[in-house]
Amino acid sequence: MSCPISCYCGMVVKCRCNCTAKENRTPNATRLVYVLLLGAAETGKSTMMRQMKIIHDNGMSTLTLRSYKNHVIRNVYNCLKLLIRAVLESGISWSTEEASQASNVLNGLSAIAWGLQDEESSTAISMALVPAAHSRLASIIWNDDAAQQCWSKANEYNLPDSTAYYLSEVERISNDTYIPTQEDVLRLRLPTKAVAVYDFTHKDWTFQITDVGGQRGERRRWIRLFDGIHAIIFLAALSEYDQFWSDEEEDGINRLELSLRLFRETVRYWGFSRSTFILFLNKVDVLGQKITTSHLNSYFPDYYGPQRDAQRAIKYIKEKFMTAAIDLDRSVYAHETCATDTDRTKFIFTAVRDHILWSNIGDFF
Repeated sequence: MSCPISCYCGMVVKCRCNCTAKENRTPNATRLVYVLLLGAAETGKSTMMRQMKIIHDNGMSTLTLRSYKNHVIRNVYNCLKLLIRAVLESGISWSTEEASQASNVLNGLSAIAWGLQDEESSTAISMALVPAAHSRLASIIWNDDAAQQCWSKANEYNLPDSTAYYLSEVERISNDTYIPTQEDVLRLRLPTKAVAVYDFTHKDWTFQITDVGGQRGERRRWIRLFDGIHAIIFLAALSEYDQFWSDEEEDGINRLELSLRLFRETVRYWGFSRSTFILFLNKVDVLGQKITTSHLNSYFPDYYGPQRDAQRAIKYIKEKFMTAAIDLDRSVYAHETCATDTDRTKFIFTAVRDHILWSNIGDFF
């Protein structure tokens, strides 16, 4: 039968509508391996998807890099706005009159002044840019003591992880001939608002990786539309132990606790009972930076390990996820990842790819 959910059936061996589009493969056909990339919003799924493209397409072309320029400008704009708002909400005074004036000027500028269409879109009226005057003011803001104090408490203001990166690079980004680098693209914060699919081939195997988004509305698709999946890669951000969602977004829950809840729900789902489970404990680099000043036991009182010890903190968080899997009688293979590190991601994914193939070998022969 033809599938009424045609936008999904190309991704699964057998979807819930019982279509059989993928079942009649010839013995010599390239074998398809279906992988779902799951996790809460802002855990690094989109970054991981971009890494897959860099690794398997031998990097991004100049044309592809150019296509991300508006998104980079949007991220610079958002990081700056959020940082200024954090300083104003904190009540901390700017350390110089120059920074105070820069704040007033930049805070009064709309996205249109940066060549961006509106607050929701990264489409430009013309190609977006950071005007030289804006760049100079942004540098003044970033280097001010008030901004640095708020950045040291980024978790309290939910400042993007990429704030320091983009505001440190704003002069380069404002250059008239600016073309984003792969690092610029990997640092982007881009919510997934639609299903994203990426295929790559390894020998006689084609891997199809699907990211259905991590926002609350997108998560409904995880369980209702996908069966016959060979592997689940679940991402959780280690660094979110001290961050909270707003009441409007996720009822004010601790972000790591939300990841644990979603992980349990995903592992428990009967439709994934034959799927290989891979856990990526992501943003290990960010955790390493913040653990020296933001103590884990302030947010998870049952952590009794030493403070400022990244490895002990990672071990504690990993055990929480693994205990959830053991309680549900599921095997889960965990890896500590940094989605912005191409070499590390390539090394880990090579091992994960081979593990997925060996775990599912019976489905293909």
